[in-house]
Amino acid sequence: MATKDVRQAILTTATSYFMRTGYTSTSTRQIADQLGIKQPVIYYYFKNKINLYREVLTSYSQAIGQELAEISQISGTVEERLIAMSLYLVNESHINLGQMMHDTMAVFGNEADHAEMFRMWHQSYFAPFERVFAEVKNVRTDITLSNISRHFLRILTAYLGDSHMPTSDQEIIETVQIFMRGISALEEK
Repeated sequence: MATKDVRQAILTTATSYFMRTGYTSTSTRQIADQLGIKQPVIYYYFKNKINLYREVLTSYSQAIGQELAEISQISGTVEERLIAMSLYLVNESHINLGQMMHDTMAVFGNEADHAEMFRMWHQSYFAPFERVFAEVKNVRTDITLSNISRHFLRILTAYLGDSHMPTSDQEIIETVQIFMRGISALEEK
């Protein structure tokens, strides 16, 4: 296997483990065993487990961000695009956003790392939603677009990852519809 292929295989397998079981419950030994390689091969490509995790988060977030950005630009109403973006995250991304954020705060101990991760998440997850929410007619002015996006993603997090409750597309559609009504300013009479 070519060097680039080995490195990519490690990233792909590590992504699967980290997103499914979290940082703490994933070992580089598990990743190596899954790939049929020795553990030092992982350390050849990635200095340590933290660097591997950082690269997983970066590449995974960028891929999700690119997809969300593309979905956010399709034709349709704001509500239709929010539904499409939400369904993508719930059905296709295989991400446990709550676990990922918890792990990141635990793994990356210094403020500079936290700031770097927040910038990456903002660009990948928040910014596409902010752009769509900016198009809402009669949006409440007492809440910033950043906070609207943050609250929406917090609500959506309940449907992401290893949930013990099955989620239907209809539940996601209803969640978006309820949220949209909550961010619309009331008409003055």
